[in-house]
Amino acid sequence: MTWSQLVDRVVLQFGTNPHNKALARKFLEEAERDLAFHTKCLVRDKSIVVNEEDNYFELPNDFLELKSAVLYDEKTLEPYRNQIPRIKFDGTNVKGTPQYYTLTSNQIILVPHPESAGLVNFQYIAQPVNTEKGEEYVKINYKNLDNGFFQVGDKIKGATSQATGIVHRDVNDLKTGTLILKDYTPYVAESTTTHLQQNETIHVLDDAYQLAQVSGSYTFAQLESSWDTFGLSARATTSSVRVDWNDDDVNKPEIPDIYHLYLVDYAKSTIAENEKEFELADRYMARYQQNRELVRSQISGKGTGSGTMTVADMSVRDAYL
Repeated sequence: MTWSQLVDRVVLQFGTNPHNKALARKFLEEAERDLAFHTKCLVRDKSIVVNEEDNYFELPNDFLELKSAVLYDEKTLEPYRNQIPRIKFDGTNVKGTPQYYTLTSNQIILVPHPESAGLVNFQYIAQPVNTEKGEEYVKINYKNLDNGFFQVGDKIKGATSQATGIVHRDVNDLKTGTLILKDYTPYVAESTTTHLQQNETIHVLDDAYQLAQVSGSYTFAQLESSWDTFGLSARATTSSVRVDWNDDDVNKPEIPDIYHLYLVDYAKSTIAENEKEFELADRYMARYQQNRELVRSQISGKGTGSGTMTVADMSVRDAYL
């Protein structure tokens, strides 16, 4: 069901005014995150290309926990528990074919350090990231993705246009993809306004980039020629002009369709509580929690089926440790 259809179901008994509709949308998105967190019903596939200069990569920002084993070139890796040394006496990494992995708060590290390029695959439980109503977005396609991937929340910059934006969503197939940007800001100089252009380099504008640029007073051309040496983050080449993007492009919850109606009771409960109808709020919340437990038991294998939804996502990772 679409967000608008769900909103209509929520507000029917409370009044269909714009204020109630705005509240209903907010509480429906809150319900989706709650249901996904407690039931683990949203699963994503992640594929990341790593090379001989790599032994770690960042976890996706919507990562909650691993769902499957971690594979390196179709071989299952075991969790690392100091089975072999990671570092030599001279401080360099032990290299070879990865056999183990270890998780930090925001990274997966391969052990030993890869000697050649390979492909990491895993499934993970994801937390839905919803589009904020009223937020303005632009969409731009890209190619030649290199040095990792664009994370939600990253600030990106056009090397030619100097325009910037914050990554709201990224969909890619290891080399090409589409970015959805919020807080998009064209470059303004005197009477000239410059927007992101086709065939310009876009890159993550993070602390590593700014430190490299400031510490050596490097031009962008100098940084670009030694990108790997500086260990900088993701970059790509735009393959389209920017276009406005709005919420209609993603107009329904990310969790599986069969669970969409369960969100309505949560939203009704919160609106009823807002209006101090506490008995009604408790009744709707009890029904929501009962359905949530049913979904959780089904997905965990205690029930009669599984409603897990899998979404594919692939990225390239190419950076120094």
